[in-house]
Amino acid sequence: EQVRPELIQRFKPAFLGRLVIVPFYPLGERAIREIVGLKLEKIQQRIRENHRAALRYDDGLVEAVAARCTEAEGGARTIDNIRTHSLLPELSTEILDRMARGEAFTDVKVFQDGDGDFSYDFASVDSEDAEEGSIDGEAFGGGEPGEEGRVPGLSD
Repeated sequence: EQVRPELIQRFKPAFLGRLVIVPFYPLGERAIREIVGLKLEKIQQRIRENHRAALRYDDGLVEAVAARCTEAEGGARTIDNIRTHSLLPELSTEILDRMARGEAFTDVKVFQDGDGDFSYDFASVDSEDAEEGSIDGEAFGGGEPGEEGRVPGLSD
């Protein structure tokens, strides 16, 4: 009801009567961080399913992406922009380069470097493991339930 007088100045009452007005409230930092975590979990799942490897990240990455979202007017939409225009293309390029060289990996850690760019640290598979098609179970977490994806020692 607080915005109705402003709307009546711009739109006809008959038009406004057909609408349900839903005010926009920006998301808080906590909600943004949770959304970043959910988006990163989806990337983890893709890496696990497509490459039989684990993707890990620390809380610093979540904070860095969330900070970019609170700086811009786009809010949570900025997360998808960062994911589709920075993180995924860079990560895909790194993975494809490794595949072209015949280098398998069991683990990739994503973090933000000192310049604010994403960096990737890959753990390679032993040649014996690569031939057998197996990977070390430790690559999938090895921690307590719910800690998958976090880099031990970096997220504490």
